[in-house]
Amino acid sequence: MRAAITIILLGLFSITQAQKGTITGKVINASTGDVLVGATLNLTPTNRKAATDQNGQFTFRELADGTYLINVSFTGYSGKEVSEIIVKNGTITDVNISLALKVNELDNVIIRSPSARENQGALLISQKNSPVVSDGISAELIRKTPDRNSGDVLKRISGVSIQDNKFAVVRGLNDRYNAAYLNGAPLPSSENDRKAFAFDIFPANILENLVISKTASPDLPGEFAGGIINISTTAIPVKNFTSISVGTGYNTITTFKEGLNYKGGKSDWIGLDDGTRAIPNGLPQTVDFPAGSSDRAKLAKLYTTNNWGVNSRHILPNSSFQISQGLNIKRRGTDFFGLLVSATYNKTFSYSAGELNSYEYNRDNPSDPPIPRAKYATVNTHSEATLAGLVANFSLKLNSNNKISFKNILSVNADDRVIMLDGQPDASADPEFRTNASGLWYTSNVIATSQLYGDHNLSKSKIKFNWLVSYGQVDRKIPDLRQLNYAYSEGQDNYSAGIVTSTISSDNSGSRFYSNTNEKIYSSKFDLSRNFDGKKNFQTIIKAGAYYQYRNRSFDARLLGFGIYRPSDGFNNNLLSLSQDKIFDTANLGLTANGKGGFLLLDGTNPTFAYDASSTLVASYLMFDNRIGKKIRAVYGLRMESFEQKLNSFLDFTTPLVLNTQKTDLLPSVNLVYSVNAKQNIRVSYSKTVNRPEFRELAPFAFFDFSNRIVVGGNPNLVRASINNFDLRYEVYPGKGQLLSVSGFYKHFTNPIELTSDPNNFNSTAYQNALEGKNYGVELEFRTQLSSLLGTNDGTLLSHFIASANASFIFSNVKEAPFAGVVKGVENRSLQGQSPYLFNAGLSYNQPGYGWSASVSANRVGQRIYIVGSLNEPDTWEQGRTIVDFQVAKSLLNNKLEIKLNCRDLLRQKQIFFLDLDESKSYHKNKDLIFNARSYGSVISVTATYKF
Repeated sequence: MRAAITIILLGLFSITQAQKGTITGKVINASTGDVLVGATLNLTPTNRKAATDQNGQFTFRELADGTYLINVSFTGYSGKEVSEIIVKNGTITDVNISLALKVNELDNVIIRSPSARENQGALLISQKNSPVVSDGISAELIRKTPDRNSGDVLKRISGVSIQDNKFAVVRGLNDRYNAAYLNGAPLPSSENDRKAFAFDIFPANILENLVISKTASPDLPGEFAGGIINISTTAIPVKNFTSISVGTGYNTITTFKEGLNYKGGKSDWIGLDDGTRAIPNGLPQTVDFPAGSSDRAKLAKLYTTNNWGVNSRHILPNSSFQISQGLNIKRRGTDFFGLLVSATYNKTFSYSAGELNSYEYNRDNPSDPPIPRAKYATVNTHSEATLAGLVANFSLKLNSNNKISFKNILSVNADDRVIMLDGQPDASADPEFRTNASGLWYTSNVIATSQLYGDHNLSKSKIKFNWLVSYGQVDRKIPDLRQLNYAYSEGQDNYSAGIVTSTISSDNSGSRFYSNTNEKIYSSKFDLSRNFDGKKNFQTIIKAGAYYQYRNRSFDARLLGFGIYRPSDGFNNNLLSLSQDKIFDTANLGLTANGKGGFLLLDGTNPTFAYDASSTLVASYLMFDNRIGKKIRAVYGLRMESFEQKLNSFLDFTTPLVLNTQKTDLLPSVNLVYSVNAKQNIRVSYSKTVNRPEFRELAPFAFFDFSNRIVVGGNPNLVRASINNFDLRYEVYPGKGQLLSVSGFYKHFTNPIELTSDPNNFNSTAYQNALEGKNYGVELEFRTQLSSLLGTNDGTLLSHFIASANASFIFSNVKEAPFAGVVKGVENRSLQGQSPYLFNAGLSYNQPGYGWSASVSANRVGQRIYIVGSLNEPDTWEQGRTIVDFQVAKSLLNNKLEIKLNCRDLLRQKQIFFLDLDESKSYHKNKDLIFNARSYGSVISVTATYKF
């Protein structure tokens, strides 16, 4: 970490000079999309030459302002002349070129093409010739958008939506069915209690590309059903650069308003607790915790710092800062060593207001209406989120056939929340009895990943070889989750803290919860491929490889809390009416000055609060890529994954839990592509994939989620789910960067994993396997220039507008497993987390000549099941919301300065979780019951980026 900071600081103070222009790009086969290695390029009027490397890439640097022309030649292909290449100082011009095979050896025709048209054609060829159904976005397109991080970029990809500005939803499927990879290495889950990754930690200016594979092939990981999201970061920058971004944001219901916080530690600003919230030194472990009340009273006094008070404060605007440094060192006029470092820091303040309710059901008589229990009419959440990240990428290009990269990311993200609830804890018992509750909840995640990657082209043997070794680590901490409840009668000022006497549980007043999760991931892989030239109309590429991954996780938690101490002189009852900032002062702990009892310390930890787990995945594959004639391509093969998972914990105080699951899966896949003509494809694919339970889902530990006031527990009996996937896609590439596609898909799940309510425990949830599920749907997408849509000429105003939209309509039904011999009887509900529809639409404007770009986008994810109801309980649903964002950017000072205005969630629709009593799968105010409802503000931000 210190080394990365040193590199960044050196970059900050390095002497930078005005950069001239650069032309860079790729040369590819127009028929197959494969890169052409060793193609020759001549740049006019400079008479400079270049050759493509093992990735088909070329670069011309240090070019003065002007218009250039490139002549490209390659043995066996028709030459091409690419004109109208405009270069400006300090800018990078992308020119991707496609070459066609010669009809015969006497064919010396030179094809002439403007650079703009050639660029668009090459990008389409790469997508059209992908062996799997995939969608993505390249560095060139990212540079033309005002997107700040990879979460923003994801929203531009077909069939993808973003939850909470960071979690990806592919084809409407729950995020547990997506897999996240960075430069080909697996990314650990960034969340405590869900299988998901937060994509907002990667700045957009370090991305080389972002690709989502929606169908499987043998060389891809076998654990997914929605999509494999692979983020590739830049290795060798095209040229030296330094960029600094500074931004601020205004939240319409938060900024400059009064908010709440509490006293934390000195390092909270960086997302790390400095020990302020730690368990006091000298406190015995649970097994040695004393039973006597006097001893527990003495232990309470070890808490010399008790920051329970909630303070009012003036909320400042959001802030963001990012600095990036790129270094390119050449040897003999070609790329040799590259360095890219970046530091990011964001501070975001948010506020949500809502309500929270719970209900109980008569399981003996399902026709009885639900009984209202907790009814919190006021639930206010004040949040301060911190994101600090470091990126350090190094790349060594030994020659045109060999390259080694070393890529590293360190991310620290923390969320500090104050949650205030007010209402009836049990409306059915005493409607006048009320509770005012507060939760002080700090969570810190530290994620570190490193990848060492080699890419080699053995030209004599026609073998391509690449390898990867990687390491990832996640440290997640909840250093002190505190909650305190005051009881009072409606209309009376008689607040009294509800402190227990002898035992403490996670939902009790005065409780303090601590947890620590440490996870490490080691992985390695290699891939070998060779092209066999057969007869004229038949070509074969054989690819083989292996993959190894080892994960281990240690989790431990502790539940402590203050209870009432009653010595011979009794308890000082006046303490219960003290305010939150004074009730647990040191003077009130143990034996107080007047001889009466204060508060003692209780330990509610049990053996289920800890587990150790590990998993080992060994995979190998063999893949064939056949091209039959000019129209048919078949990519098929077999992947074998051998998986072993272990977990050690306790089911209760005395019963140990030892899990050791071993499973070998054979995962075949077939992708067939029929090229109707140069602009149309028909794709058919089949694959088998799996979805394995996470450690957290298996562990019996039950976590109390204070914000929803529900318990989330694990299930040691979970088994892995298997999925059979079928896809059919018709795609049209009319030219000029346009696309039209229609896709149909069908997925059959065996043993899908879902979050369900626990019929044996009120307000509790656990993970459960259903018997089977079916998921099928249609996906539509188009992207077009308005000039083409309306029939106007190129070069007009409308040619700078791109309209895009994609929609997915998805249907599913689930057959549930019986519980205690009883089946709920619902077999037509959707999978948990599955949206019935997904819609994205956008209109973008880009006029680089004037430095303007703008976009407006709308996203809607349909209603989906949040928690599956057990037995006769109704399902808890999340109502669909529409989110509209607007962005505009302007470049100034010869493209050195860029100003961006970003408006998020302009509609501010309420987020509603509800009990679907009428089984309509949509919220109706007078028929359904609200479980949780939240209102948020819109965020308006301004960011300035200066490039040296």
